[in-house]
Amino acid sequence: MNPYNYQEPISEISELADRENSVNEIEYYLNEAASGSLFDIAITGEHGIGKSSLMNIGSNLAEELGIMSIDVPLGQLNTVDELEFYRGLFEEILSQGISQGYIEQSRLDSFRDAIAGTESEISIGYSSTYYRIKSGSENAGDLSRNQIIDDLKEIYRSVESPAIALFLDKANLLVEKNYLFRKFYSVINNTDGFILILSDDSLDDTIPNDISPLRQSFTTIKLSEFEEQQSTKESLLKPLSDAEESDFDQESISDIHRITKGHPYEIKLIAHHMYKNYQLGSESITMDSEVLADVANSLEAVRTSRHERLFDKVKQLSDDQLRLLVYLLEITGASEEWLVRYSILKDVSSFTERNIQFQRENRRRLLTQLEDLGLIERTEEGLEFAGETFDRLFLKYHAVDRGELDIDQFKPDRSRSPRTTVYHEIIRQGFENQEYNYRFITKYDFAHDTLPEDEDSKLIQWQTIHKTGEVTVESGERTTILKWKIGEFVEESEDSIWYRCNMTWVPTGFVTKVTVIEDIDEKKEHLREKVKRLSSKLEVLDYEFILEDEMTLFNQSKKAFENGNLDKSEQLLKQAVDVNPLFDSAWRNLGLIGFERGNYKYARVCYRMGLIIERENTDLHQLLADAYRMDGLYNKAKEVLENSLTHESTQTNSTLLKLYQIELDSGDFESAKETFSRYWNTTN
Repeated sequence: MNPYNYQEPISEISELADRENSVNEIEYYLNEAASGSLFDIAITGEHGIGKSSLMNIGSNLAEELGIMSIDVPLGQLNTVDELEFYRGLFEEILSQGISQGYIEQSRLDSFRDAIAGTESEISIGYSSTYYRIKSGSENAGDLSRNQIIDDLKEIYRSVESPAIALFLDKANLLVEKNYLFRKFYSVINNTDGFILILSDDSLDDTIPNDISPLRQSFTTIKLSEFEEQQSTKESLLKPLSDAEESDFDQESISDIHRITKGHPYEIKLIAHHMYKNYQLGSESITMDSEVLADVANSLEAVRTSRHERLFDKVKQLSDDQLRLLVYLLEITGASEEWLVRYSILKDVSSFTERNIQFQRENRRRLLTQLEDLGLIERTEEGLEFAGETFDRLFLKYHAVDRGELDIDQFKPDRSRSPRTTVYHEIIRQGFENQEYNYRFITKYDFAHDTLPEDEDSKLIQWQTIHKTGEVTVESGERTTILKWKIGEFVEESEDSIWYRCNMTWVPTGFVTKVTVIEDIDEKKEHLREKVKRLSSKLEVLDYEFILEDEMTLFNQSKKAFENGNLDKSEQLLKQAVDVNPLFDSAWRNLGLIGFERGNYKYARVCYRMGLIIERENTDLHQLLADAYRMDGLYNKAKEVLENSLTHESTQTNSTLLKLYQIELDSGDFESAKETFSRYWNTTN
């Protein structure tokens, strides 16, 4: 039997991958319910992300905790007729309560017999509970809210359960009936002992705008794709036996994670066809082009009438139309101009003005055709593919089957902005597959104010912590982490070049500044040449590409400082220490700017950063002492200078003179006399 059933949700917690936190959160609130504290829960996330599986696990957990758990089959209930909806709801509560041992069979039998009699008021087997049926009267369907609440309360009082949990998967089926949902939620919210657990793609969609305050009543658990490849691996290997696991092609795991972006439904769909081929005689469980073609066929086979017309339109597209539509999946939300530029960047090899103008006009014509077909929508955010999640999957795998999508380069990420996607493509084209191993580093955050106060601190290490890098500063038993967050931090090697990029908006597009993080002139020149070639290619698309390094930034900051532009000077210096955090001269000048502005604490932190890098720098010690002196911290200032004297082998005169001046300012005349004597002896 194929263990990857992509059409059915998971029901056993042992089969679940990468959802520990979500399961723990549901279990926490179910435990709260078992103790009498009731919270409604909304599980959200896009189609196929695993909401139904988590609902199944939650229902099982509720039963294990002694909570009566009712799976409300919204797809089977009549949500058009209110009377019939509540009749179905009561029957589900009674019948599932019987199967769990909370309710006697006679209660359900009595209810059904009463319904069959279509009486005006029918007892459902409890002493004071009535369900109004009146199906043949002019008042049919006119149920009072309090009547339903009384009926549910009577059921709750009769069962030995701390709570009754109603699980509503695909809650949009009920929410679409606005009036019915309003009343239903009001009933459950005002009935002791009942909690509501619902799932749908988005709580914003699940609960309409006109009743949006209800959203605040739910504890929301949002599911997303697997971020880590390890989670994809777990979801692939958990269903297999040990023997089958040994036959699973390990290289396919990383390919699947990249292609699916960790989307559970896609992972299971691909794995299903991999295993099918294995059952039919393949030596290993491997992903190949045949598997991806089977995925496209499966998506088409299980389409609903809602998807049918869109699928047919996609299948009729020309190669150029299909490829442009796939690019929209990568750069969703882009303006027309951004999508045009991106597609040209991906497709065109000859960047002449004449050719680019032709390509622009051609792609705008293709976009108009796609819009006329109803495959593209224009929104406030930009251009969007008109289909749903299921449609996007079909488009992607159909394009792979047609040979119009290189799956190795397909990197859709809806968290990225269009400019970031374009920018990454520029970097990929400019720096991949070269003779050096390029290391792309992005700095996200920076803080000045976390350095320890004492002067014995020293820089220990860069360390990688889940896609972030941090500078750890140790001083005795005290450790402080500076907030340096780095996108991709790697070890240096002889064949590596470190660089980072910043984008700046301009009216026609953006300027991308490539910053070299290198001291070796040969590597700098090599990168400079690559940027020069790429710049000439991109300027036709209104992209400017500029190379800069830490010394360029430093020299620009000096000019800005000399011209009295402290803000610009500081900005450039911060960029310089972003490039090279061990650039002591940049830290020194940042301190000078702080001193000039009267922000002596800021100046001290910058000077101390410089001293971590260059411990014996006499100038930095004296500047730091001055920054303490200006805040009246004379003892600190004297400690800094005494510490400096222990490191200095020569040129101690200026330090002694500075110490003498500070002791005079502080009124410590005896110490000043001694220091002046030391100064005199060293100069004569």
